[in-house]
Amino acid sequence: TLTYNNNGGSGCSSKTITYGSTYGTLCTPSRSGYTFLGWYTAANGGTQVTSSTALWSTSNQTIYAHWKLNSYTITFNGNGNTGGSTASKTCTPGAACVLTANGFTKTNYAFAGWSKTQGGAVVYANGQTVYETSNLTLYAVWVQSVKNFGYTGGVQTYTAPYTGSYKLEVWGAQGEGAGSCSGGAGGYSTGYVWLTAGQKVYVVVGGQSSYNGGGIGNDTGDTQFGAGGGATHIATTNRGILKNYSSYRAEILIVAGGGGGAGNYNGTCSAGGTGGGTQGGVGEYKKGTCSGTIAGGGTQTSGGINSESGHSNALDGGFGYGGYFATYGSGGGGGYYGGGASRCFGSGGSGGSGYIGGVTSGSMQNGARSGNGYARITYVSN
Repeated sequence: TLTYNNNGGSGCSSKTITYGSTYGTLCTPSRSGYTFLGWYTAANGGTQVTSSTALWSTSNQTIYAHWKLNSYTITFNGNGNTGGSTASKTCTPGAACVLTANGFTKTNYAFAGWSKTQGGAVVYANGQTVYETSNLTLYAVWVQSVKNFGYTGGVQTYTAPYTGSYKLEVWGAQGEGAGSCSGGAGGYSTGYVWLTAGQKVYVVVGGQSSYNGGGIGNDTGDTQFGAGGGATHIATTNRGILKNYSSYRAEILIVAGGGGGAGNYNGTCSAGGTGGGTQGGVGEYKKGTCSGTIAGGGTQTSGGINSESGHSNALDGGFGYGGYFATYGSGGGGGYYGGGASRCFGSGGSGGSGYIGGVTSGSMQNGARSGNGYARITYVSN
């Protein structure tokens, strides 16, 4: 007796074969969604038998149907998503199949890839080509995407949790006020970097009262002067404040310039220049008579210059620091290059410049931040 094992299909049972003859005409089973591949001596693997195969066994025989799935479906599970959807995908078994692009979202999380188990590790990237053979559910893997850095007066460390693209955002500090007068707003810079899992970057957030390169402010008599706001930067090494990178500029990823300190002459306010951008803003000058431009903003190649007649070079900004005057004056904002300081009749200091030479798709903006500086690192995708 030859017994048919339909192996998931149906339609065949058994037949009788004479010893020494061929198997003869074999039954053809059916199975919805599958193509019949033939009869074999084992449920998986084994040797194929056909109608011309000779039977030289005196014992009863069982043969097994083998099948090929015509198509299979990949279903996507958002695994705690807060929005969006991802359509399922129908594929041919064993053939190349491009996964549907992820459409799920989760607040404050970034999509890291797909796992075959809920809570499992990533096995497939977004939009990857796969070669599966049966129905499958893939689960979204999420990682906390945003890390914020406030002002601490020191170096802060960020360790990349995954290999991938990260968005860097930095805001320089606002310049210090003078009495009721406001310092210049700090700048903003952003761009993208590729970090490998475990790689560290170092964040220094500027302070409104000069930390990280802002020039100090000194009052005199009836005139008040604010300090320049400090720059905020991110670098691949830890060398402390920005000016320490003068000989190691390739290690700097991004900088946002600080705003210039305010001036106050007998109640008349002169605002500090805004920080950020390719060049920091120029501080205001509203009282008295001074020769020349009071102070320039930092640029991409030089610090802001104070052109007052007979001024001290200390009023000029430089790489990583704003200008200041030891006796009296408003400080220049810190930056890639700092802004110039000013001392004439309560005039405001100028802002420091930003820098995006260490990131891709970067951009900068002048005058975007009040108070102390700030930084944010966001994991985007792998």
